[in-house]
Amino acid sequence: MEDIKTKLKSRKLWVALAAAVLPLIAQYLGGEIALLDALQLSAGVAISYILGQGYVDAAAARLKA
Repeated sequence: MEDIKTKLKSRKLWVALAAAVLPLIAQYLGGEIALLDALQLSAGVAISYILGQGYVDAAAARLKA
């Protein structure tokens, strides 16, 4: 439970969520970005966050061992 609270306080998480949602909002409001492009941008941000967080968690686990 403490780990979840820590992640919710993380600026990296909130920036990643904003970066994933902004292309979709831009497509909805402006229509200048194709929906497929907006979805690809959002997926790219989500995948980057997951891989980056996995790398950080693995490095922290190596330090503890």
